[in-house]
Amino acid sequence: MKLFSTVIGLFCATAVLAQNPQEDKIKTTNFPKLKELVSTEIPGAITFSQPQLITGTKQEIRTEKHGLIYPAFYDWNKDGKKDLLLGEFETGQTGSNIKVYINKGSKKNPKFSGEYFYATDVKGDTITNYQWCCIGIHPRLVDLDQDGYDDILSGQYNPGAISWWRGSKEGFLPRVFIEQEGYRDTRALSQEAAPWKTDSNSYWNYTTADFADFNGDGLLDLFVGGSGDMRVALNEGTKEQPKFGHRNYLHHVDGRLLEVKRPSQEKIDEAAKRGRYVGMAGVWKTYMKPVDWDKDGVLDLLVTYEYKKKYHNAIDFYRGVNTDKGIRFEKRVPLVTAKDGTKALPGVQPMMTLTDYNNDGVQDIVFGLSIPTINGFEAANEIAWAWAGDLKIEMPGKDAGRQIAYYKGGLKEIKERFLDPQQGKFFKQMMLGNLDDEKYLTMRHRGYVFVMYGKKAISKATAKTVTAAPAEVLEEIKNEVVVGSNGTGPVQYQIKVPQRIDPRKGSFFAEVTITFDDKWHGYVDNKANKKDGFIPTTVTFQPSEWIEPVGNLVVPKESYKGLAKVYKGAVVFKQEFKLKRSANREEMERAYQAKHTINTKVTYQTCDDNICLPPKTIEQDIEMMIQ
Repeated sequence: MKLFSTVIGLFCATAVLAQNPQEDKIKTTNFPKLKELVSTEIPGAITFSQPQLITGTKQEIRTEKHGLIYPAFYDWNKDGKKDLLLGEFETGQTGSNIKVYINKGSKKNPKFSGEYFYATDVKGDTITNYQWCCIGIHPRLVDLDQDGYDDILSGQYNPGAISWWRGSKEGFLPRVFIEQEGYRDTRALSQEAAPWKTDSNSYWNYTTADFADFNGDGLLDLFVGGSGDMRVALNEGTKEQPKFGHRNYLHHVDGRLLEVKRPSQEKIDEAAKRGRYVGMAGVWKTYMKPVDWDKDGVLDLLVTYEYKKKYHNAIDFYRGVNTDKGIRFEKRVPLVTAKDGTKALPGVQPMMTLTDYNNDGVQDIVFGLSIPTINGFEAANEIAWAWAGDLKIEMPGKDAGRQIAYYKGGLKEIKERFLDPQQGKFFKQMMLGNLDDEKYLTMRHRGYVFVMYGKKAISKATAKTVTAAPAEVLEEIKNEVVVGSNGTGPVQYQIKVPQRIDPRKGSFFAEVTITFDDKWHGYVDNKANKKDGFIPTTVTFQPSEWIEPVGNLVVPKESYKGLAKVYKGAVVFKQEFKLKRSANREEMERAYQAKHTINTKVTYQTCDDNICLPPKTIEQDIEMMIQ
C-alpha cells in the first residue's frame, strides 16, 4: 500500500498517521498504581528499579486496535538516539503495523511527544504482515545477515512465515520471506498430524520469533514460541542467505520438554483418546528472548506469555547450561515478583525487549502490557489486578468493548438481550465472563509501555557443564478415530443428496450438515465477521443443466461468541431443487439420459478460546440418476 511520505534523515517514513486524531489526545484516567517489585537474586544477573510508565509530553504512548503491544528500539532518523517502535495487532493483511516515536530528548534521557508515524520501507510502503488471529507484528531489530545494518523481522500467527525487511544505507528494503524447511501453504496442513511434523498446522501456528546463535556456529538461529511449545530452528543457510531447518523442541536438563507448567497426564491422555495433542509448555502464546542474561557464556532465555493465571509470572528466566547434549535449561524462576506476594503487574500479555534505555552501560527491560479500560479511557483497576483466567474474560482482541464498537445495535440492545428468559443468562456470561456489572461491556484492552532500569550485577555466575538426561520424545498417536461421515479434527461434515430423482415428485432437497466439536465454532456469513478477517461458514450448490433451485438456501440457526454470530454444534444448510420440465418429448428423453450432478462446496474456519485454524474448503460432485 503506497502512502504519502516525507523523508526523515535518510529514511522514508509516513507523515503522522493517527488512527483517530481526536482519541489520540485523550489520556487514560485511573491508571493502575504499580506495586513494589522485588528482583529475584540470580547470580551474574542485573536487578531492577521499579517500573515506570513511558509516555509522551503531548499525548499518551499506547496502542489501540486489538490492544497488544510489542516494543523495540531503533535510531530511525539517524540522529544518534534510539527511537521507540511499537508493534500492533489488527486482523487482516495490512493492519498490524509499527508505530515510530522519535526521541526528542537525549541519549541518557529519552523523551517523546507521543506523536508517531507508521514505519515504511524504502519504497514508502507501510511495514506490515498478515495476522488473522491472536498475535501482532512483533518487530525484532537484529542484524540477521551481519552486514552492519539492523533488520526488522517478525513471525506470524499462521501459516508461520518469517517476514524480513533487510536494513540498508537507504532504509529497510521491501519484505521477503525467509526459507524454512518443510514450509507449505496452510491449506495443505493437517489438524491431526503430530505437532512436530511439518505437515501439522500446530507446527506452524503462533510463530513468534526471535534470534540468537544456539549452536555456536556464528549464524543466528530462530527461536519459536507458540501453539503450546518452545522450539529452535537452526540456521542451515549462510549469513547472507539464512535458511531455517526443522523446529526442534527445547529441553530442560532432566530431558523434559521446556515448560511453564506441564499439562496433567490425565489431560494428555484424554486428548489422545480424541486423536489430539496438547501443548506441553502449558501456555499458548510464548515469546522467547534468547540472551546470555547471567553473563556466564551460555545462552539463557527470558520468556513471556499470556499472564492470565495464578501460576504465570510476568517474565520467566530459564538458565542455560552446557551439557553433553548441547544447551539445556534449568527450571524457570520469575525475574521479578510483587513484594506483597500477589500479581506483580496489571493487565495481561507482557511483551519485552532489552535495551540500554538511559545509556548508562547497563541493560534495561522495556515491556508492554495490555491493560483493560472501560467507559472510554478509564483504566479498570479491579480487572487489571485480577487474573483474567479467573474472571473468564476475553483476552485482547476479543473483549466486549472491541466487539460492541462494531455492533450496530449498541449497548442498549445488548442489555435488552440480557433480559431474554431463555438466552439472556448464557449471553451475559459470554460477554462478561464472571463479571456482574454491565459497565464492563465497554471494556477494551489498550497497550502501554514501561521501563525497568537495570542495576549492575553484584555477583558473578560460573558456567555449568553437566551430563543431561536423554531428551523426552513424544509418541505419535496411533489409530486416530475419525468422527462423522466426512472430515476430521474439530469439524465434521456430511452431504446428503438423493441418489435417485423421482420425476413424479415435485422436488427434492440437498443438505449439508456441519458439526463443530464442543468449544469450537464457525462464523456466520455477515459483514461484521468479514471485517474482522474471519472466513465465514458457507455452503453452495451448483446443479447441472436439468436441475434448478427452488427458493433460497435455508441457513441454520445462529449462536453467539460474544457479539460475533457463529455456528455451534451440528448445523444444517438445506436447498430445495426440482427437475426442469419441457414440452418437447425428445428434450425430456435427453434429460432422462443425461448425467445429473450437484457440485457441493463447503467453506469454513473454526476457532476455540485459544486458536483459530486455517480456513478450509471441501468441494465434491454428487451424481444422481432419474428413476
